Amino acid sequence: MGAYVLAGELAARPDHTAAFTACEAALRGFVRGNQDYAATGGAALLPRTADELARRNEALTSPVPDRALTTTVELPDYPGAR
Repeated sequence: MGAYVLAGELAARPDHTAAFTACEAALRGFVRGNQDYAATGGAALLPRTADELARRNEALTSPVPDRALTTTVELPDYPGAR
């Protein structure tokens, strides 16, 4: 996904620094959402206490309503990209 956006922005702009800025802007919300989501994980992979283990097990069996933010991104349609 990142490579697709970067390639499209590089093809659309003669100045690579402008392309990098546009690429960052296009992906910033998606990246920030995933970073914020990951920051709330605590000890999800390696729980250290019984409470952390219980929270991890609950999270693994519960639906995640806000997960769509971190798994979807609207990709720009670049001419000639398909």
